[in-house]
Amino acid sequence: MREVREAFRAITAEEEAATALIFALQRRRYPRANELDSYKHAHKAGLTPFLRAIESIADSDEFGHLLRNEFVRGRVSFRRMTIAW
Repeated sequence: MREVREAFRAITAEEEAATALIFALQRRRYPRANELDSYKHAHKAGLTPFLRAIESIADSDEFGHLLRNEFVRGRVSFRRMTIAW
């Protein structure tokens, strides 16, 4: 029974994090962020693959070293980031 509770808590935590990210995108007025619905599980479930895609780009040789250098210097600003749909 303990494993079931832990799995439920992990799923709930992931959904709460996705909801917070949706609200942050909307608050910062990212293009089309208003189309994301924090009550739709499909929208929240889509954020994990999206973030993994960003992670793989950041880890790539072409882009990753630039992002890592800026992050180390404390210069990363997600205000400049544009998401194309």
